[in-house]
Amino acid sequence: MEPPIVIEGALIPSAELRALLLAELPGDDVKLELLPKRPTRDILLDPTVLTAIISGTSAAISALVTGLMHVLGRRQERGKIVIRLDDGSTLEIPSGTSPEEISKYIEAAKGLRRVEELRLITSPR
Repeated sequence: MEPPIVIEGALIPSAELRALLLAELPGDDVKLELLPKRPTRDILLDPTVLTAIISGTSAAISALVTGLMHVLGRRQERGKIVIRLDDGSTLEIPSGTSPEEISKYIEAAKGLRRVEELRLITSPR
């Protein structure tokens, strides 16, 4: 089983992002879990982190990214999804990208490295 993927949702609390994504994700290929964050000296507004356990398929990662895009759309926000791979490289997918294009991005990234983190970044309207 692949290690979990960390999902960060800009200013969306982890529990809210989890609920929004659960409404978007079909099937059982992605399991979303809330885990406590490690204590730091910084003040934490959200003491949890959202993680996704993926069945190992590119289709499941594509569905997760597409779900994040739908969350952006529902909140009527522009932005992008930043995918960080285990070698530190990143891939940015702008809001409004079609599910077909998302699948192409994921296939290219998955062939190179394992996805470690998905970050939802919003920008001013």
